[in-house]
Amino acid sequence: MSKPLEERIAERIRDQPDTHPASGRVAFLALKDDIARAVAAGWPVKSIWYTLFAEGRIAIGYHAFNLYVNKYVRTSPASSPVVPEPSSATPKPRAPTGFTLNPQPKKEDLV
Repeated sequence: MSKPLEERIAERIRDQPDTHPASGRVAFLALKDDIARAVAAGWPVKSIWYTLFAEGRIAIGYHAFNLYVNKYVRTSPASSPVVPEPSSATPKPRAPTGFTLNPQPKKEDLV
């Protein structure tokens, strides 16, 4: 006769390795340089994920892998945007003077 369900659940949990929720991200970051080179070489992200997943080097799904690629590989380092220095030869734009309504229109403006 088979074991009761409670015992089978307890054995499965006992035999399961302890994993932290962020262990997938840690594994991704450890392979980040290899992944970045593969992306730069033009390999599809899904092929990169499938290869690493099949080798057992990562244990995250494709969706999470793709999010990590977009977040950690495809973004450039945060740098301040380059703002050209204004030259003294460039005239500064004038501030608008406003609108004044003339209730008596000029005939040449109407034609």
